Amino acid sequence: MESLYTSVINFFAQDDWNYTEVEEGRVFKVAVDLDNSNYNCYVIINEEKRNFKFYSISPLKVPENKYAEMAEFFTRANYGMNLGNFEMDFRDGEIRYKTSIYLADNELDFPIIKRMIYANISMMDDYFLGMIKVIYAEASPEDAICEVEEVEKEPAAQ
Repeated sequence: MESLYTSVINFFAQDDWNYTEVEEGRVFKVAVDLDNSNYNCYVIINEEKRNFKFYSISPLKVPENKYAEMAEFFTRANYGMNLGNFEMDFRDGEIRYKTSIYLADNELDFPIIKRMIYANISMMDDYFLGMIKVIYAEASPEDAICEVEEVEKEPAAQ
């Protein structure tokens, strides 16, 4: 069985990604430029536990006075998501999106890595403008999510 390390290196080569190995055999960093922003991203692998994680880090940090609104925004965003989730660090306001997989005895092949990475970065970029609206434009989390997801706002209960 191919190591997770080899699978990740092969993916980067085959899909033409530039990367930096941050922690030998375990952590890789890539920079991604998308429509709405630029993101630093990390692949973290654990050979022993057969785990692959991919994080995209938002260039925005949530100001402390917006923690509650952004926690609501991320809870609304995460509800019903098929692959991955948003996370916010209450210590410093860092925002990230995580996709991960436990592989057990399965191979970490090119299609799996590609799905994990591309789903991740597209979700971060899709929701980025909603984050900006909540943090800087005083939009409500519900309004921002409805706009991002292109759905109608639910009428208030009577």
